[in-house]
Amino acid sequence: MRPAARPLASCALALTLGVAVLPLTATAASAETTDSPVFVNEIHYDNTGTDTGEAIEVAGPVGTDLAGWSIVLYNGANGTAYTTTALAGTIGDSSVSSVDYPVNGIQNGGPDGLALVDPAGAVVEFLSYEGTFAAADGPAAGLTSTDIGVAETAGTPAGQSLQRTGSGDSAFDFTWTGPADDSFGALNAGQTLNGVVGGGGEDPGEEEPPVDPGACGDPTTPIAQIQGNGATTPLLGQGVTTEGVVIGDFQGGDGSGPGPVPGDLDGFFIQDPTGDGDPATSEGVFVFAPDASAVAVGDRVRVTGTAGEFFEQTQVQDVTAVAVCESGVALPEPTPVSLPGTDLESVEGMLTGYDTLTVTESRNVENFGELRLSTPGVLIEPGDVADESEGAALTAENRARQIILDDARNGESLQPYAYVTAEQTVRRGDTVTGLTGVMGYGFDAYRIQPTQDVTFESVNPRPAAPDAVGGDVQVASANVLNYFTTLGERGATTPEDFEEQEAKIVAAISGLGADVVALQEIENNAGLATQTLVDALNEAAGSAVWAALANPEGYGTQVGTTDAITNALVYRSDSVTPTSPAATVLVDEAFDNARAPYAGTFTAGGAPFTVVSNHFKSKGCGGATGANAEPYPGGGCFGADRVLQAQALSAFVEDLSVDGGDVLVLGDLNSYTREDPIDVLTGAGLVDQLAALDAADRYSFVFDGEQGVLDHAFSTAGASVTGVDVWHINADEPDAYQYNGPFFAPDPFRASDHDPVLVGLDLDGGQGGPGGPGGPPPGVPGPPPGMPGPPPGVPGPPDGVPGNGNGPGNGNGNGPGNGNAPGGPRR
Repeated sequence: MRPAARPLASCALALTLGVAVLPLTATAASAETTDSPVFVNEIHYDNTGTDTGEAIEVAGPVGTDLAGWSIVLYNGANGTAYTTTALAGTIGDSSVSSVDYPVNGIQNGGPDGLALVDPAGAVVEFLSYEGTFAAADGPAAGLTSTDIGVAETAGTPAGQSLQRTGSGDSAFDFTWTGPADDSFGALNAGQTLNGVVGGGGEDPGEEEPPVDPGACGDPTTPIAQIQGNGATTPLLGQGVTTEGVVIGDFQGGDGSGPGPVPGDLDGFFIQDPTGDGDPATSEGVFVFAPDASAVAVGDRVRVTGTAGEFFEQTQVQDVTAVAVCESGVALPEPTPVSLPGTDLESVEGMLTGYDTLTVTESRNVENFGELRLSTPGVLIEPGDVADESEGAALTAENRARQIILDDARNGESLQPYAYVTAEQTVRRGDTVTGLTGVMGYGFDAYRIQPTQDVTFESVNPRPAAPDAVGGDVQVASANVLNYFTTLGERGATTPEDFEEQEAKIVAAISGLGADVVALQEIENNAGLATQTLVDALNEAAGSAVWAALANPEGYGTQVGTTDAITNALVYRSDSVTPTSPAATVLVDEAFDNARAPYAGTFTAGGAPFTVVSNHFKSKGCGGATGANAEPYPGGGCFGADRVLQAQALSAFVEDLSVDGGDVLVLGDLNSYTREDPIDVLTGAGLVDQLAALDAADRYSFVFDGEQGVLDHAFSTAGASVTGVDVWHINADEPDAYQYNGPFFAPDPFRASDHDPVLVGLDLDGGQGGPGGPGGPPPGVPGPPPGMPGPPPGVPGPPDGVPGNGNGPGNGNGNGPGNGNAPGGPRR
C-alpha cells in the first residue's frame, strides 16, 4: 500500500463533457465467464472500518507471462473505468499473481466490477459484485458484467476475501465463495488448479534473509540511490537501509488534515539533507510503515525495508526496523518548484515550495480532498483557442502547468472535508501563495501533500446575479443536469434528492430573469419532467406565469427524439407569446446519436424571434472509429458527426428565419470555439455572440481543469442582440454544493455542471448594442435622431456583416443613424 492515492476526475469519469453517457441497449453483449486458463481467482474490496488489504488475484498455469495483461476497475454507477493496472512478470509455482491496491482503492458496491484484459485487448472476464451493469467505456464497453454471486459488506472482517473454489484447469471449473480468510499469494482453500493443491496462506517460496539494520551512523544506501535518476527505483525488490530527516509525518492520527494535522497515509517521508549533488536524483522517499513506532517531523531516522514502487511512486516498504537517531533536526529548505520547468520526478518525496498557484479545478474536493492547481492562471481548453493541428501541443503544455494539491489522507469523503466548508467554498480562479508540501505521486499525477496550513485568496467570488444584457426580452440557455422525475435513472435517486435538485434548478432559472429558457438534459418522458419543472417555477414565482412548448406530433418516435434526455423550451407567458403551442423539431438522420434541435417562435409586442435549443453528440469515445476517432489525446471523439449536425442545424435555422425573425441558437453543442462544427455555423453566417465577452470570461464548462465554451449563443446576422453573459454559478464550483453534496443549499450555485447563458434582444428598437463584431457596447446609444447617414454612394458593411441595431446597415440607436446604406442579407 501507499500514500494517499485517489482517482482523479479524469480517471474516474468518461469524457462526456456534461452529457450523460447514452444508455446501452438491451442487446448489449453479456460478459459470460470464459474457459480461459488465466482468470480472476480472488478479490477483497470491503471490510469493517477502513478498507485495507484490498487486492485482486489472477490464477493461471505456471510459467504464464503476464506482460500485456491488465485489470481494469469499473464504477457500476455509470459504467466507466476508473483504474487500470498493468500486470507483469510470470506466474510462479504458486499458480497465482496478486495485485495490491491502496486503502479504499477498489470501490465497494452496489454494483462495481472489474475486467481482466489479455495482451490483445480482449476482455477475458468482466465480473461484478452486488449486481450487474453495462460498461460504457474502456475495453469492456458494450458488455454487461457477470455477477460473481457473493459479496463483502461493511461488516466483513479485515483479512477475508471472495474466492474461487473447486478443481480443474480453467475458469469454468471453479465456483465463487466467501467471504473467507484470504489466501493472496497462494491457491485458495479447497482449490486444485492444474494439479496444484491450494490450502490457503501465503506462498512460502524462497525468502531473502532479512537485512541487518545496523546502528545509526553505519553505512547506508543513500536515498538518491533508492530513487535513481529515472521514473522507478533501480533497486526494485532489494533490501535497503537508509537514513533521512522526517519532513512529512502521515502515519495516522485522526485523519483530519490537511496541513500540519497528521494525515493517514500509514507512513512518512524522509529526506537526505545533504544529498548526492545530482539534480536528476531525488533526495526524498516515502516510507510505508503502518505498524512502525511513531516518528515526528524533525526526527533523523534509520529505516530498513525493501525498495519498491506503488502506483509509480518509489517507496521503502516491508519495513522491518525504524530507529530514531536524533530529534529536533532542522528541516531542509523547501526546493522551489516551477510549473512548467521543474522535473517533478527529480523532487519526488522531497519538501517543495511554490509561488502563486491558481485553482483550476475544484469539483472533486469533497470526494478525494484534491484540488487541481495551475500556473500562470487557470487552464484553457485547447479546442477553444486553437485548431486540431495545435491541440496536442497545447494539451501537453497544460499538463506541464498543473499539479494536484492533496490532503495527506487516504480515503473517500473523509470528514472534515479539506479546503471547503458549508460557509466557505474554494472556486476556480482562487489562488494560494507560498504553499509548502512533500511531492508525492499517485493515479497518474504528481501531488503535493501539504505540511503547512493552506490558505486561499478569493479571486473569483460567487456572482449574485448575471450581468445586465439589456434589451426588452431576455433569452437564456440552461443545462439542468439530468433533471429526471423518474428516480434512480440518471438524476436524483430519492425523493429528497429530487426535491433538492429541483430547488437549485428553480433558483438558477429564476435568477436568470429570462423570458424564454432553452433547456438541455431534461428527461424525455412525454413532457412530464418539463411540466413538473414548470410547476415548480410557478410555485416559486407565486403565480402561473411559466409555461412550456408542447412536443410536436410524433415526438418520441422520430430520429433525434428517442434519447433518454431531450431539449425543451419554457417561457414566461406574462412577457412573451408563442406563435404556436408546439415546438418545431428538426428531424434529420444526423441526430440519430444526439438530441434533435427544438425550436419555438415568440413575440413580445414587436417583431417575432425564434429560439433553438440544442444538444449535439457528446465527446465520449465509446464506439468512435474513423473520422469520429479522437484527433489528439484529450480532443474528444465524434467530431465528424457533430459537423453533420451543425450542417443540418444551419439549414434548419435558415428556414426558421424566413418567418421567425431573429433566430437564436443556444445550448450545449459539445464543440469548443475553434472546432470544426463551430466553423460550420459561422461559415453559414451565424454570429458567435459570446465572442463579445472578454477572453477570461468566455467559458461555460470545465473538464480536467480546462475551461472552454460548450454552451453557445449564436444569432442570425443582424439580430437585435443587446448583450450576452455567462453566469458562472456552476463550472467554478465544487460538487460539494450540488444537490446530492454535503453542503447543499437551495441556491443556484452548482445547480448543474454547465453555466447558463443569457442574451438580451431589442425587438422594439431603442438603444441597441452589438448585433455582431464591431458594434458598440450594450446600452451605448447611436447618433441622435435625424443625424444623416453617409454620403450617397458610400456602401454599408459587406454582405454577412450585421448591422448594430434595429435599422438596416449600421444603425446604432433610436434614429436612422448610418442606416442609409444597406447591410448584408439577413439569414
